[in-house]
Amino acid sequence: MELRIGSHEVCRQGDVFIVRVRGPFTLPDAEQYVQLRNAVQAELLYVLLLIDTTFATTMPPEARRFIVNSKVQGDPHLHGIAFLGVRPLMRGLIQLLCSAVTLIGQRPIYAHFASSEDDAFRYLHEQRHRIHKRTRPSS
Repeated sequence: MELRIGSHEVCRQGDVFIVRVRGPFTLPDAEQYVQLRNAVQAELLYVLLLIDTTFATTMPPEARRFIVNSKVQGDPHLHGIAFLGVRPLMRGLIQLLCSAVTLIGQRPIYAHFASSEDDAFRYLHEQRHRIHKRTRPSS
């Protein structure tokens, strides 16, 4: 599946959605991202994302606010996000965004700053295992 969110590339590898951010991540981008996230959760019942910010530049306050205030369809514990290519300034922004989602949005964020794509996929594999344990009754 090849999609776009504004100027950003989106593809799917199995149950992992990869978003490659290019340039600014605007309010319309944030709105499309939330629609994608909710559609993925409706289809799979969980969300695994790899967000590559190697070529990201900015995220305006209105885009950040929208993501913080967006509602998750389904169980918010059934998410895992790996960030790749995060520069120091962008890392601070993402950490603030995750903290705001946890505090204001009242939902947990299971995020990891990956050192490589392999590291990102390892983390998402661990999250898939955590999610499956949570959704499958123990015998």
